[in-house]
Formats: sequence, C-alpha cells, structure tokens
Amino acid sequence: MRRRSFAAYALAVEGVAFFASLGALAAALMTASAAIRADFEQARRAEARKAELILDSFVERERRIFLGVAAAAHIPEPRFLAESFSDLYLVGKTGRVEDILLAEGGSAVYPGFELAFTRAGALLAEKPSEGCALSSIIRGVEDERPSIYLAAARNGGWIVARVRIERIVAELARFAEYRGEIIILAAADGRILASTRPELGIDLIPGADKRPITAFGAQWLSSERMNQALGDRIVVLSPRSELDRVLGAVRLVWPLLAGILLAAAALRTGALRRRALAPLGRFATALDGWSIDAGLEPPIEKSLLEFDEVAKLRHAFMQKSEEIRSAIGELKRREAEIVALNAELEERVRLRTASLERANAELATTNTRLSGTLRELKSTHKRLVDAEKLAAIGRLAAGTAHELNSPLGAIRSSAEHVRETLQTELKLLPDFLAGLGPDERNVFERLLGRALMREAEALPSGQRAARSRIEARLKLQGLPNADELAETLAEIGLESGDELEAALALPRLDAIVERLAALSSIERAARVIVIGAERAEKAVLALSSRVRREELAGAVLVDPIVGLEAAVALLRHKLGAVELIRDYERDALVFAQPRELEHVFANLLDNACDALSGQGRIELAIRKEGANVVVEVADTGPGIPDALQDRVFEPFFTTKSPEKGLGLGLHQCKKIVEAHGGTIGFISRPGRTVFVIRLPSASA
Repeated sequence: MRRRSFAAYALAVEGVAFFASLGALAAALMTASAAIRADFEQARRAEARKAELILDSFVERERRIFLGVAAAAHIPEPRFLAESFSDLYLVGKTGRVEDILLAEGGSAVYPGFELAFTRAGALLAEKPSEGCALSSIIRGVEDERPSIYLAAARNGGWIVARVRIERIVAELARFAEYRGEIIILAAADGRILASTRPELGIDLIPGADKRPITAFGAQWLSSERMNQALGDRIVVLSPRSELDRVLGAVRLVWPLLAGILLAAAALRTGALRRRALAPLGRFATALDGWSIDAGLEPPIEKSLLEFDEVAKLRHAFMQKSEEIRSAIGELKRREAEIVALNAELEERVRLRTASLERANAELATTNTRLSGTLRELKSTHKRLVDAEKLAAIGRLAAGTAHELNSPLGAIRSSAEHVRETLQTELKLLPDFLAGLGPDERNVFERLLGRALMREAEALPSGQRAARSRIEARLKLQGLPNADELAETLAEIGLESGDELEAALALPRLDAIVERLAALSSIERAARVIVIGAERAEKAVLALSSRVRREELAGAVLVDPIVGLEAAVALLRHKLGAVELIRDYERDALVFAQPRELEHVFANLLDNACDALSGQGRIELAIRKEGANVVVEVADTGPGIPDALQDRVFEPFFTTKSPEKGLGLGLHQCKKIVEAHGGTIGFISRPGRTVFVIRLPSASA
C-alpha cells in the first residue's frame, strides 16, 4: 500500500481550508451582490407602484368629473369641460352620435357617426361598475391618437367622453424626470402606447426575462405593473449604471480579502511544519531499530520527550507490546482447543447426514401422494370450467337484447324524425324555393351546403360567443326571434365574415334559417342512424366472441370530441330531462380507431343515463394533461357502493337485471382503452361518479 506523508497531508489540509475559505468568501460576495440586486429590484418595483398610483389618481379624478357630468340635469358649458376632456358626445341607443358637445379640430366624428362599431363604441355594450365604463388605452376614432374613453348611460342613450393620453403622460413625466427614469404605457402584448420620452427608440417592450433594455446609448432595467383600471402595462426604466457602480465596489473587495487569506495560510503551514512535523520525523527514525520481542524501550532522544504527544506514544508502544506477547500465548492455547472441537464437529455432521437421508425417503413418499391429489384437482377444475362456460353462454343470450337496445332505439327515433321532417319539408320546399330571389337562393344554397357538411361536434365556449354576437346584430335589425336564429347560425359555424354579412342582409332571413335547420336535422339524424347501425354490429361481434379484442390496427388521427358527440347523438333518446354539460379543450388529438372509441364513450354515457333514471346532470370533459389526453364522463347518480368498486371491470359482473345487461360493457371498455395504450379508472361517491380515460396524446 502506498504510504503518505504527514507533511503532504498537512499541506493538502491547508490547501483545502484555503480554497474553502475562498469559496465561502466568494459565496458571501455573491450573497451581498444578490442582496444589492434584490434591494435595487424592490426599489424599482416601488417606483412602478408610485407611477401606477399617479395613473390611478388621474383616472379616478377624470371618472368622478365624468360621472358628475353624466348625472347632471343640464350638461355644463363645454368650455368648462375642455380642461378634462378633449371630446364629448351624446350617443343614441342605436350607437349613433346624436350631438357633439366638445371636439378638437380635425376630428373624424360627426353627427350620425356609427360609434357602436368602433373600439370606443364597445363600451356601450358593457355593464359598467359604479355607473361608468372605462376603456383601456386605444387609438382614438377622431385622430388615431392614444386616448381613454369613458361611457355612461344618460336619458335612454349614452354620454361618451375622450381623454387624450398626453395629459396622463404629462403628470407621469414630472415624476420620471425627478428620478432620472423613463415611464412607458404599453399594451398587454408589449406595444408601446406612450412614454415620458417621446424620442424613445423602441416599439415593443420585451417579455419578463429581466434583460436590460438599450435606449439613448445606455442600458436600462425595467420594472412593470399591470394597471387593473385600464388593463394596460406601466413600465418604469431605471438607469443600470446606478446598480453597476455599487456592484463594482463590491467586486474590488475580492482580491484584497483573497490575499489576506493566502498570507494567513502560509504562516500557519510554516508553524505546523516547524513545531509538529519535524519532531514526528525524528521519532519515526528512532523507532526503526526497535523490536517488540526484545522488550526494551525504543531509543528516543530526550529532546523529543519534551513533547507530551511523543511521550504518550512511547508509553503506549511499550504497553501494547506487552499485551501482544500475552495475546500470542493465548492464541496458542486456543488453537489446541479448536483441534479438539473439529473432531467433535465431524462426528455431529455424520449423524446429521444419516438423519437427512431418512427424511428424504419420507419426502419422496409424500410427493407421490401429492401428485395423485393434483391430478384429481385438475380433473375437478376442468369440470368446473365447463360448467361456467355453459352458464356464460346463457347469460350472453339473455343480455344480447340489452346490448342492441340503445343503438336500435337511436335508429328508430332518428328514422322517425327523418320521415316526419321529409313529409313536412317536401311539401314546403318547392314553394319556398320558388319564392326566393337569385341572391337569396345563392346564399341559401351556400348555407345549406355548409350545414350539411358540418361535423358532429360541440363548440360550447366559441359557439356561445358567436351566438351572442349574432343575436346582438339581429336584435338591432328588430327581428323578434333573434335568439333562435342566432343559435341556428352559430350551430352551422357561421360566426363572422362575408357569409354572415350576406345572410344578415336577407329580408327573409327567418324563413331561410328555419328551412336550414329542418334540412340539416335530416342529415344529422341520418348520421345517427349510421352510427347506431355500426354500434349494433360492433355489439353483436363483441358479445358473440365473448369480448375477444383484436390487436390495435388502422389507427388514425382522432378528435375525441367527435366520438363523444356521436355517442350523445346515439343516446339522445335516453337523456330525457338530463342536463348535459360540456367542457372541451380543442386540438386534444389521439391516434386511435374511431369506432372503437365511440363504442367506449357510448357505453360510459349509457351507464350514466341508467344511473340517473332521467333526472340529474351529466358532465363531459376533454383536456390535455402532460403527454396524455384525458376524457371524463361524470354523473350525479347514487354512485357505486364501496363493496362493489373492485369488481366493476370484471367480465359478467353487473348490478343490472339480466335483461338490461351482461356485465361485459365496462370490461370491453377496459380492453379497448388498454389496446390503445391508455388506462381507464373511476372515482365514485354518493351524488357523483367520474369515469376517467387517459390516452397517449398525438402531439406527445
């Protein structure tokens, strides 16, 4: 083994201590720098907060003045309001400007101007808090300059005021110039709307990456706040040079402290070598001629004995040498005892071997008897399996009607709807088409084609927003059934654009939309018939083969929303008064067999309908979760008893009567989901049961 030197070891320890001290010093300086940066950052946030308070104070002052004007019986003379507002209008309930009370030169607004269709006019559709609606900083409709608009109801219409952003910037500039800073008003996306330095050479504030901003030949550190009143960003730029001066002073301390540590380490190493390592070297030389068998003390110079550690070491050597001699004698005695014990152990091993041979003979006899018993158990197990197969065939025959009932019911109700609709529409359609003009016929044919090609999907959030926009337009036209017309137009995907404008301009829009709704319902019913027939075919194949699943093949890119909505259409006749709530995340796609997933969704939805008995709520949800797409089917039924939850996915286990099911539905669902590389589980308690499917996302 390689020997090491105490001197080298001591030097290594000193080196480690020195570098550890340097590391601690560096950490302390880094901590100080971080603290300085944190203090500077906190100061910059405080500056941003002060700027926000100035802005809030200005906005609140103008809002109070505006509320006073809106509530007054007679509007004051415009010259008294010019200090607060650059423009002031009275707007009618249709959104047109009826009177201009105050306006700057060059304004593009005139009496009769359609203010409702501008960004400023969007305030008229809001329900203002505290009686006044306030816009963010937007381009003015009068001259494209950044402005703030205020709107309040007055005499059945509105009063609208405009505040030029230059007045706000002027107040912020006094605060910014005192601090040597720049204050910027920016939109939520970072576009600069105004600043206290008009010559600022940037157009877009960067994101929250804390990188310095270069402007006016220097670097600036930014701090910002989102103003709740306006919905815009307030950005304060502080000179980075202030922080750099403080951090530069901290960095100058590092070389000085490192030199002090190095000098201290050198002095400590020299003292250690002179006072400790040299005496130990001479003591090691004296021990070279010492023998433990001689029993004599090692020849050590008297000067070494002045060191207490060396004297103790010499005494310990002598004491241990005596103990070693005594131990050698004891070892010889015990060696003789071990020889005698070995002879006794050999006799015990011989006797134990004979005993094991007798036990092996008895074990062979026992194994022979067990083999016979095992053959009898296998024969009994085969008879039991045959009996269970016969019972399963009986249950399969009894439950076939239930498995086919849902798709056949959907086919029957959809076919009846097609028959009734055709009987009605075939009588009305010729006269209706003959009464349409060329433009009306052209729009009708385009909308009909769009409705017939519409996929079976739900757009809950987008469709509601589109419906609200269309309904508002229809109500402005004075149509009495605007809500029904808006719902039909939104369902066929007509949300905006030239097609919507062309449709809204038709004089017989209500009659055209009524025909569209009837004809498109025929196509949807036909789609339900096809889906129901395919599901019936799947059910027969699955039941006849006792849930034998093939390997996943022919997988394509599938939107689970389409499969869920197909299941809803298939079981529409069973929903009854059940409330259906959808929460879908778009573009949550998977690779799968579409009909297999529709079969899973239909089974889960069918079980939820049975649990609710026509009353309650079903919630459908689709969302992305990491590398998976999660599909949830929840109901407000009585729940699954705790004692039965471990058996839910067992084949042939069911809580329904034999005529309503075989107990294979959830077992099939589990096999299909697992074949697609996913998992299925559930959480159930009284009043809420949620089945959760996780499938690999196509974008993972």
